[in-house]
Order: sequence, then C-alpha cells, then structure tokens
Amino acid sequence: MSEKDSLKLGFLGMGVVGQGVWKHILRHGEALRSRLGVGLDLHRAAVRDVGIAWALSGLLFSVPFHAGQGRSYLPDDVEEGEQIAAVAQSARIYIKKAREASRFAPAVLLPVMSPVILAGHRLGRLSRYQYDP
Repeated sequence: MSEKDSLKLGFLGMGVVGQGVWKHILRHGEALRSRLGVGLDLHRAAVRDVGIAWALSGLLFSVPFHAGQGRSYLPDDVEEGEQIAAVAQSARIYIKKAREASRFAPAVLLPVMSPVILAGHRLGRLSRYQYDP
C-alpha cells in the first residue's frame, strides 16, 4: 500500500479502548477502506511498557526518601537485600519490551519512547552501586 492510498494510525496505548479500536479496524478494514477511500496502516507504540519502566526506576530512586518516612513500596515476597535488584530486573524487562516495540513505531511516535533511555540510565547507575540507592 503506497503512502497516497493509506492513512497511518499510531496507537500510543493498547488498553481496553486501544485494543478495541485496533481489533475493530482489523476486523472491518475492507469496509472502512471502501467508505474512506484509503486504507488504514496501523502502528503501535508500547507506551504502557515505557510508563512501567519509568515508574519502577523512579520507585527505586525514591527508596531513601520513603525509608526516611518509615515506608517501603518494595515487594515483601523477596529476600530483604534482593528487593531493589528484583524490581530493577522487572524494570529491565519492560525496557526491553518497549525497545522492541519502538522498532515498529513510526518516527513521529518515537519521542514518546524517550523515558526508556532515562530509565535504563537510572538502572545502570543503580547497578554500578550494587543496587544501593
């Protein structure tokens, strides 16, 4: 399909609404094409994965602040000294998913993926200090 006879649609989130619209377009693509006169070229960016990676890296850097207030948001089901490393590993999984998804995202959606770079940088700093924030 050439650029002239297709309309590129970028989906930033694939939650309930995003998935519903995506499935509807896939299911009724030919009918939509005949009504609109153009095809729909679907692209998605894994913003959910970006958001989770960014949030987990932020959580790890806020551990000293929360500890100072007598609070912890780290998992209880992990051994005491391994909690930060376990959360960092989860963040790395989401970073990997987001990076894989960004390969298929159109260039116009790539700025939305930039927190992945920052989250990776934060995790690298933690790793260099043996996960001691």
